[in-house]
Amino acid sequence: MHIQNNNHLQKFATNSEPNLHLNGLVLFGSVLISLFLFFHNPFLANFFRPGSEDWYINFSVMIFHPNEAYWNESILLPLLAKLIGGARSLESYKILCSFITISIIPIATWCALVKFKNIPKTIVFLLILTTSFQYFYKYDLGHPDPLTILFLVIAPFQNKKYLLFTCIFMAGLSHFSITVIATFQFLTLLIAYFGINKTTFQKYAIPLMGGLFTARIFLEIWYLVFKYTSPNGRIEFIINHGLQFFEERYLVNPSNFWLIPGLIFLVSYSLFIVYFSLSKKYLFALTLVFNLAVTYLILFFTVDGFRIFATINAGSYIFLIVIFIANFNQNISQKNKKQKIIGED
Repeated sequence: MHIQNNNHLQKFATNSEPNLHLNGLVLFGSVLISLFLFFHNPFLANFFRPGSEDWYINFSVMIFHPNEAYWNESILLPLLAKLIGGARSLESYKILCSFITISIIPIATWCALVKFKNIPKTIVFLLILTTSFQYFYKYDLGHPDPLTILFLVIAPFQNKKYLLFTCIFMAGLSHFSITVIATFQFLTLLIAYFGINKTTFQKYAIPLMGGLFTARIFLEIWYLVFKYTSPNGRIEFIINHGLQFFEERYLVNPSNFWLIPGLIFLVSYSLFIVYFSLSKKYLFALTLVFNLAVTYLILFFTVDGFRIFATINAGSYIFLIVIFIANFNQNISQKNKKQKIIGED
C-alpha cells in the first residue's frame, strides 16, 4: 500500500512538473507582451518630462488633509502612493502607476490559467485581450485607471463571493462612479447569460451590490473624518455646461468619437455579438449591444475620452472573452461527440 502511494505521488509530480514549466513560460510571455505594449505608448516620454505635474500627485500628498475636489471619490491610488512613499516625487508616483499598468496583463493571465486550467485556452485569452483592448498602449499615467482596471479585470474570474465583493469594493475606492457603471454592465451580462435565479442573485448580485454599497459607506466616512467636500459632481458638470457644449464637441469630429475604443476592439466586439447571435444566445448578444450603447452615451457626456471607455468596459470585456472561450470550446466538444456517435453508427 505504501509503495502504491509513493508511485502515485511520483506519477503526479512527473505529470505536474511540465505543466508548471509551461505555466511559468506563459506568465513570462505575458510579462514580455505587457512590457512591449507599455513601452510602445507614443506619449510615454511626455509622462515623465519635467513640469508634467499631475492632479493626483498633489492629491496623494494632501490625502489626509481637508480637500475640495471632484476626484475625492478616487482615494485608493493616492492613498497607496502616500503610504508606500510613491508620493515623494512626480517620478516616483508615475513609476508606481507604471508598475500597476504593466501588472494588469500578467495578473489577468494568471487568473485565466487558474480559471481554465488549460494553456491553449489561456493563450487564446491573452491574444484576444492584448490585441483588441488598446488601453495597454494608449494609457495615460497619473489617473487611478490602472488600479481600477486591475480590480475590475480580476472580478470576473472569482467564484467565491467574498473575493468578488473585495474586488468591487477596492475598485469602488479607486474610482467609484466608474465602478458603478462597470458593475452594472457586468451584472447585466451575468443575468443575460445565467438568467434571473436564486444562484445568480446570491452568487453575483449580492457581492457586487454589497461591494459598491460598502465602498460608498467607506468614502462617506472618509469625507466626514477628513472634511472632504465635492462641490461639482459629474451630473452637476453636465447641467452646468448644457447639452450644446457636448454636441459641439461631438460635431468637431464625429468619426473620432465612434472610433475612440479602436477599430480592432469594435471589430472584435462585433464578432462576439455575431457569434452569440448564431449560437442562439440572443439575450446575451442584445445585452452586449446595450452595454456598448450605454458606454457611448456616457462617453458623450464626458471630456475624458478613451480612458473612460476602457475603464468602464474592462471587467465586462474580460467576462465576455472568458465566456466566449468556454462556450466555443463546449460547442466544439459537442460537435466532436456527435461526429463520434455518427461514426460508430
